[in-house]
Amino acid sequence: MTGATSAGSGAGARPRFRAADLAGLLGLPPPTDEQAAVIESAAPLSVVLAGAGSGKTETMAGRVVYLVANGIVRPEQVLGLTFTRRAATELAGRIRRRLTQLARRRVIDPEVLAVGEPTVVTYDAYAGRIVADHALRLGVEPGLRLIGQAASWQFARRAVDAYDGPMDAVTLSPTTVTNRVFILAGELAQHRVDVESVAEFCDQLAAKLCALPYPRGRSRTMAEDVERIVDQLKLRRQLLPIVVDYRARKRDAEVLDFADQMALAATLAELFPEVGAAERAAFRAVLLDEFQDTSHAQLDFLRALFLPKTAPPDAESPAAAQPWLTVVGDPAQAIYGWRGASHGTFRALIAEAPCAVTVFPLATSFRNSPEILAVANLIAEPLRAGRDTTAVPVLRPRDDAPVGEARCACYPTVEDEAAAVAEYVARVLREDEAARQAGEPGRSIAILLRKWRQLLPLEPALRARGVPIRILGVGGLLDQPEIEDVVATLQVLVDPDRGDALMRLLTGARWRIGAADLAALHRWARRCAAADDRAATESQTLHGPDDRAATESQTSHGPDDAGAPLGGDAADSLSLVDALDRLRTERWVTQSGWFSVEGGRRLARLADELHHLRSRLSQPLPDLVAEVIATIGVDVEVLARGEQPGRSNLDAFLEVAADYADAAENPTLGGFLDYLEAAGYAERGLDRPEDDAAVAFDAAAGERRPGVVDVLTVHAAKGLEWDVVCVPGMVDGVFPTGVRNTTGWLTSAHLLPWPLRGDRDALPSIDMTTADDQSAVVALLKDFAEAVKCHALAEERRLAYVAVTRARRWLFCTGYRWDDTTRAHADSAFLTGDVLGAMRVECWTPVPDDGTANPRLVDGPRRVAWPVDPLGSRRPQVERAAALVRDAVAVAGEPMSGRDDGSAEALTGGEAEPRPRTPIPATQWEQVDGWSRDIAVLLAERSRATEQSAVVLPEQLSVTQLVALREDPSRFAARLRRPLPNRPVPSARRGTAFHRWLEQRFAAPRLLDVDELPGAADSDAAPDDELEALKTAFLESHWASRHPVDVEVPFHLVVDGRVIRGRMDAVFADPDGGFTIVDWKTGRRPRGEYAEAAAVQLGAYRLAWSELSGVPLERVRATFCYLRDGGDYAPADLLDRRGLMELLAARTLPLAGRPRSGSPFSAR
Repeated sequence: MTGATSAGSGAGARPRFRAADLAGLLGLPPPTDEQAAVIESAAPLSVVLAGAGSGKTETMAGRVVYLVANGIVRPEQVLGLTFTRRAATELAGRIRRRLTQLARRRVIDPEVLAVGEPTVVTYDAYAGRIVADHALRLGVEPGLRLIGQAASWQFARRAVDAYDGPMDAVTLSPTTVTNRVFILAGELAQHRVDVESVAEFCDQLAAKLCALPYPRGRSRTMAEDVERIVDQLKLRRQLLPIVVDYRARKRDAEVLDFADQMALAATLAELFPEVGAAERAAFRAVLLDEFQDTSHAQLDFLRALFLPKTAPPDAESPAAAQPWLTVVGDPAQAIYGWRGASHGTFRALIAEAPCAVTVFPLATSFRNSPEILAVANLIAEPLRAGRDTTAVPVLRPRDDAPVGEARCACYPTVEDEAAAVAEYVARVLREDEAARQAGEPGRSIAILLRKWRQLLPLEPALRARGVPIRILGVGGLLDQPEIEDVVATLQVLVDPDRGDALMRLLTGARWRIGAADLAALHRWARRCAAADDRAATESQTLHGPDDRAATESQTSHGPDDAGAPLGGDAADSLSLVDALDRLRTERWVTQSGWFSVEGGRRLARLADELHHLRSRLSQPLPDLVAEVIATIGVDVEVLARGEQPGRSNLDAFLEVAADYADAAENPTLGGFLDYLEAAGYAERGLDRPEDDAAVAFDAAAGERRPGVVDVLTVHAAKGLEWDVVCVPGMVDGVFPTGVRNTTGWLTSAHLLPWPLRGDRDALPSIDMTTADDQSAVVALLKDFAEAVKCHALAEERRLAYVAVTRARRWLFCTGYRWDDTTRAHADSAFLTGDVLGAMRVECWTPVPDDGTANPRLVDGPRRVAWPVDPLGSRRPQVERAAALVRDAVAVAGEPMSGRDDGSAEALTGGEAEPRPRTPIPATQWEQVDGWSRDIAVLLAERSRATEQSAVVLPEQLSVTQLVALREDPSRFAARLRRPLPNRPVPSARRGTAFHRWLEQRFAAPRLLDVDELPGAADSDAAPDDELEALKTAFLESHWASRHPVDVEVPFHLVVDGRVIRGRMDAVFADPDGGFTIVDWKTGRRPRGEYAEAAAVQLGAYRLAWSELSGVPLERVRATFCYLRDGGDYAPADLLDRRGLMELLAARTLPLAGRPRSGSPFSAR
């Protein structure tokens, strides 16, 4: 048996196997010299600077295999930390497969693997384990619930709404204040700074600046720049009490977010040395992946655990020994500074390490072609300036790297660029069509955006050429037209001040209100405002119907008057939203000349529709969103256009609403809209790597869809790769973006002052304490602004480096000169000089001279019909068809002609022209409108109850959803189309309690998703008072005497292009070298078809473990343990990959066609 030696003996003993030997035994290519040096390193602290695509995951796996195979550590003594679950699963699976292969060859004794396996989790999950195990040391309950960004943001909003302290320095909207409180609180946690320190810093600096003399001979008492800084210091000072209340609300609710959890874990590690001693004793080899993305709190946490500055009292104890620490990352890919990460973490780690540090480069790229690497190296060249030992290495291609192509172009206008990118992508798809027809995937393609607004000209150009696209990211979802219409409607329902949202509806394709009627609506608002103001001041009500003319003459000169004086601010006291709503009760306005006949009719219908939707505001949030979608008809519109992505976008938005409703304690429409506004403002989204939305995105982005072009931001693309990558917008002001705020934290109250940040040494600095007067401060600010610009450009350069290195073989970087700006865009700093020389230049529009007119406006204002006709040239044909349908409806119930050829005569009972109808008196129009609405609702109800419709099967499914799909596809489809929050059920609470008990027993707590909780799928679980009986049943089972090799194993399994995510309760090693997966059940064992459906869960688990461990599928078993029934149930003939593929074969699911119970048509 291969034993485990101490770190010291491992360093001194000659290794049994070299890295190349192990690669040969595993049938792998030999490692490069750089990889071998890392794998075989005897240094206690190895810092690995791994360039993009340099094989760092394989190197880390090789490092673990080397240490285990040579007996330096045992498998269970290995800890690997990374940022995403996908990366953790990939690394763990690779290590497990390698070790299993060596065990089969008897290089490693199989008994060593049976004892335990390496622990590979995310940084946040590991911090959560430390908090769960040791929080009581600080008097904190270990069972705190971890919440995501949506729920955390709601706590901040409630703190803002409830705050009644001084706010004289705050001139912002509640939503903006919430954003700033949310960001400031996050930075305080990430840098472990208390509120008192910030308050003291702000007070002292403000007092210093206010005391500085102003230059003589000036009339002002304070320089404008200095005054702005003082105002922001006061604003930050007034935000701090709200931050305190925000934290208190989370504490009272016994919840914490990811930043809180990491800060708490760092405090525990620093204050209690025994915590670190226990971790160092348990883990003798530690690998830290993507270290450039760590925050200051994470750096403190990891240093306190594995690099303590002081040795423990017992220097001879195992905990005193330095573990083998391997830190891997690429400072050139440190692009998450907005999330608290810092490219200076490597330097900080090396500078304060208590032991010798060895730095290793990994510079051979296994991903990119030589042409792309040449561009990447030139872009990153300025990042290598100086003598920084952590500078990014110069990348070189592997020996057998294929030939690629890096091309670039600069076009006159943004529309020209969009057309060129779309044509380039369409040409690649056409060239690969034959390969796809032969069953090959063809080349993968991505378009990487710096900002989501770049999608506006690109999307129509792509769709015009029939290019199928997949938009990845919530920020892009919010920019889709159908989603913008839904959000605008929701805003109008709850916020009377959202006249901008109402204008989108009024001028959109559905209502098409013209300029004259919009002006009339504005006059109507002014008239109502004046009447309300006069009524309030005179304590009178408006005149009755008979005095309308008199009222009108007193308040305005009639509908044609554009601006009679109203006095004071009365004109601003009634919004367009309120004015539109008042048309419901004063319907005479729409028929008295205020509006055009058709405009008045449309405005009245819109007012009625919004009033109806407001009456539904008490519905659950997902139901309300679904009703808005159905009412405004946007779902029908996207289907009628034949755009499946549009329907997918609507379904995705419904999922966002459902997720928000699940996460928030008191979900409201107003809160949801504020959250969407914050997410859209951030552009990068509000999700962290451990959030469910981020996990779903990670799985979706990692899935390859042949013939579909992925569209996402550069930030979201990190860690991914494609054969072909397009990077549009590479011009100054777009990529790199312009620096709007050159004074950083000084004029941004939501930012933690940089002198208080943990990574302050890597940021621009300014020392205003040395200034003698305000003129000196202004001079210092100029130097500071230049430093901020240089810092921002370096951040953008790292982002550009990430963008170009996503391409394996083909890269197309483009720019343009003109968009909506009055001045032409200059060249991008990343697409000039030597970079251009390394690329094939398709075309290049030179920078125009100053004063050159924008060619997009050279012919003067463009004339278009407004409102825009959505039917265009198709209107005559569509109107004729609509007239035929209306005529057919008008004569419904009367004998039809024998003809059935679709002609006008057939549809109108044999008459070429519709027969004349008796006109309806004007006084009855409102009643008729009511009948029409009732009929429309009933017809829609019948359509939903009796007609078949389809729902697209999602690209990601949880195991619970997989079971629901097998059990009842129609019911599952209905749930997808109309997602609802999970109702609180005792079984889920009991499952949580039982799971926590098992965690303590197995000492391996991990994060859970809601639908992964034990008992979440049990509909008949035992009452809560039987929890102790369940514990007793487990202790009496044969499983209690066995120790699992792993518990709560997360996985993402790709089957036929779809991602199945889940978590296995426990995995036990069997004597024959196989494994048994056990899923604990607190309910009763199902029977019949329900048992068959439940067995799908085990089939997915079995296949996932086979892939993660590298063990053949036939050696993996799976069983349910029904604790309430006291027995195991191992279904026979579990689904394999082919069976799961057949289950997922249907790309769409039919909704139930039978009438629903309670439907007015259910008796037919």
